[in-house]
Amino acid sequence: MTLVAVRTQPRAILVSQEEVVSVAISIRLTPEDEARLEALARRTGRSKTFYVREAIHEHLGELEEQFWADSVVQEWENSGRQSRPAQELWAELGV
Repeated sequence: MTLVAVRTQPRAILVSQEEVVSVAISIRLTPEDEARLEALARRTGRSKTFYVREAIHEHLGELEEQFWADSVVQEWENSGRQSRPAQELWAELGV
């Protein structure tokens, strides 16, 4: 396994007169994933950090939504309220 991350302190970056603080984290990758990431970074001239950050930005919203939906379903199931098939409700509403 490969450990990716170097910085241990928050770092301030000046972007368009606004201060953006980044925080370092560590992740463990399989050798295959690290090799793919390294090859992509080499091929494009961008850093591995850039691509890890892009992947997080791309998928974090989806993960948040998925876990929110799971918690809503769990809350409904734990409430004891009755549910019914969507087709039945739509028919009743004339949809």
